[in-house]
Amino acid sequence: MSKKLLFLYTILSVVAVFTILIIGVAAKVMFGGLSVTFLEQRISTYLKTEYEINLKSDDYTLMYNDDYGIFIDVLNTDLLLNNEISFRANQIKINFDLIDLFFARENQLVTVMIDETAIKSGQVNNDIFLKGSILEIRANSLRNIQNSKISISSALLTGDDIFYEKFYFDFTYDFVDKRLNILGFNYG
Repeated sequence: MSKKLLFLYTILSVVAVFTILIIGVAAKVMFGGLSVTFLEQRISTYLKTEYEINLKSDDYTLMYNDDYGIFIDVLNTDLLLNNEISFRANQIKINFDLIDLFFARENQLVTVMIDETAIKSGQVNNDIFLKGSILEIRANSLRNIQNSKISISSALLTGDDIFYEKFYFDFTYDFVDKRLNILGFNYG
């Protein structure tokens, strides 16, 4: 056997193994989900060291369905800001364009859908509950979301009553100075 033929067989074998691996991962994502819990550890460590924000989450799973495409499903999340304000959320879906992870384009969009959120603060007597929240982050790079425009819409829960009218916030958050700049607020 010539060296050219051996080289060709080796290259074809590597390509075949790589193709089978890609098909296997895609099948796992489409039919049941692929655990990506290592993301929680990396995000938690980054937020703790850079911004003094504590994050604890359960079960990060990369999934696919016809409605959202590829998304990350998170069961429960606890976020503690400056030991004063805490956010607890359940059933979170993080929807993004997979291509945006690899290429920098303007107006990349990440949509975070949260079933229910509880906000606790020492400055407020009662907990604040939000239902059906949709958080949209428009960024020029998903690797660096600083100076991004962030919009949120949600329904406010008070006791057993639900305000069926939504409220909308448009804001930016300065990660370095830890300042929230509210650009707009609408109710109704």
